[in-house]
Amino acid sequence: MKIARISDRFKVKMGEATFIIGPLTKEQKAEVVDCEVLESGNLKSDLYQKQCMIIKYGLKDLQGVQTFDETPYVLEMENGSLTEACVSDLLMLEGIEDFAAILWQTLNSIPDQLTDGEGKVMEGVKLEYVKKPVESAKEA
Repeated sequence: MKIARISDRFKVKMGEATFIIGPLTKEQKAEVVDCEVLESGNLKSDLYQKQCMIIKYGLKDLQGVQTFDETPYVLEMENGSLTEACVSDLLMLEGIEDFAAILWQTLNSIPDQLTDGEGKVMEGVKLEYVKKPVESAKEA
């Protein structure tokens, strides 16, 4: 049995992009889980906001993504999390829904295999432990 420390980092390779992710703190997890919206007098889960928050807290670095002017995209961080502007940018990234699904799978533990919404192993997606945290994202 293995445990992931909050300081641990994991590399997720999807196509040409490499995402460096880290476990969420218990406070961050609670914030993600508690995203609700009042709809017709009933509280319902706000899946879009949950997706935004899990990206904000879980993504620590990004490699292999360029802007339209051909410069590498650099994440903007504030207090160890992505800025709101950065999250908004990332929502425009092709395949971000698949990446958010991967982050959901790592919310409480690091799985041996990543699966899609139907429980099938995701082809061409690799998850591996990074021995030393990557620190190339800039702090805003």
